[in-house]
Amino acid sequence: MTPTKKQRDAVNNIVGNHGNITKSMRQAGYSEASVQNPKNLTESKGYLEALDEVGLTQELLTSSLTKDIQEKGELPVEKRNRTRELELGMKARNMLGQSGEGGGTVINLLLSVNDKEDVAKIKKLTFDE
Repeated sequence: MTPTKKQRDAVNNIVGNHGNITKSMRQAGYSEASVQNPKNLTESKGYLEALDEVGLTQELLTSSLTKDIQEKGELPVEKRNRTRELELGMKARNMLGQSGEGGGTVINLLLSVNDKEDVAKIKKLTFDE
């Protein structure tokens, strides 16, 4: 499905609005009824395709998280945390609750892990079900 102009406009507004979907929808011209039900947008195929068009793919987010875990394991904790950036992307792709709940603890846990053996255990628990 090709994204609509409103879907593309909402996606283009997300970064400037720090991930605030409802504000992005208002600026894109969605009705207040639609703004009150943002999942109608965020779960639509057109919206997800618009995110893909701008490069915010699910693969990018998950590979970035994996890369951070692997590359930043040796750095001090304060230098390896990209939670905000990843949370924004995951929120935009509806991979994380709108208020940040749901996956935030897991993201913080994974970004804090610096032992490769622990990372392997977490990956097995998380991805090998």
